[in-house]
Amino acid sequence: FNKGQLHVFTLEGSKLLPTMKWGIADTSGRLIVPTIYDAMGAMSEGLINAYINKKGGYILPDGKVAHQFVYDAAYPFSNGVAKVGKIVHGKLKFGLIDKDGQQVVPMEYDAMQDGFSDGLKVVGKLDAKHGKWSYGFIDATGKVVIPLKFSMAGTFSEGLCAVKDNEHKHNVAFINTAGDIVIPYIEKSDLFGMPMFNDGACILRCSGKAGAIGKDGSVIVPFEYDNETFLDKSPDFLRVNGASFRQPVFVNGLSVMRKKGKWGVIDKAGKAIIPTEYEQIIGSKTHAYFMVKQKGKWG
Repeated sequence: FNKGQLHVFTLEGSKLLPTMKWGIADTSGRLIVPTIYDAMGAMSEGLINAYINKKGGYILPDGKVAHQFVYDAAYPFSNGVAKVGKIVHGKLKFGLIDKDGQQVVPMEYDAMQDGFSDGLKVVGKLDAKHGKWSYGFIDATGKVVIPLKFSMAGTFSEGLCAVKDNEHKHNVAFINTAGDIVIPYIEKSDLFGMPMFNDGACILRCSGKAGAIGKDGSVIVPFEYDNETFLDKSPDFLRVNGASFRQPVFVNGLSVMRKKGKWGVIDKAGKAIIPTEYEQIIGSKTHAYFMVKQKGKWG
């Protein structure tokens, strides 16, 4: 339940291939919003994004339609605006609308971050002819704050964001919210998983090995761990804008790391707090304790 409301669904159609139809009920079980929607998001800033007949729009908590179902993609509101998409010439293009349904940003971007990070949203355009992407950042008014000049960009965290350009194809740098490079391109670093600062440090890979840098760019944990990125089996993950990234991070000064196929826990000085001798480690939300697996058993 969220503020006395609960998303519910009924099954329609054949028993072999039923379809889910969504609505909203209150704490007594009474339907406030009938189960007519193909999909429904959570309430965001007083509005709910939903889909009907393959089109997205927005409804109020009482079920009244706030914005018509005319979009091919409709995302939750954040900072007073919502990401929406329409298919233009066979391609999905993204823009922003405000709470009145007015278009703030035209449907001109090929990629757009769902929410905001440090007040900015990453956007991208694709040069289809050459197959090249360019990324930059806009604010909630749609103003381009950082020009679309990067070939890859992450999201801001603690005032910094990982970027890559065509000149430094295999190296990562970090910019601030003004677009200035504050940590220059790091030699032999890579961008798989888009490293992010958390707890004042950032874990990334150089020459295939994982280590960590501080916000001044100095190495605080030597690059000697074999963590991979979000594609690996790291049990810890960072949640950003509702999405889970399997990118190792520091939480309260501790991080789960791997060496020679075994997991342990280190601090930001690189000291082993828990030796790298476990088959798996899952940290609590605050890293106050860790569940560990050894020889197939948990403790």
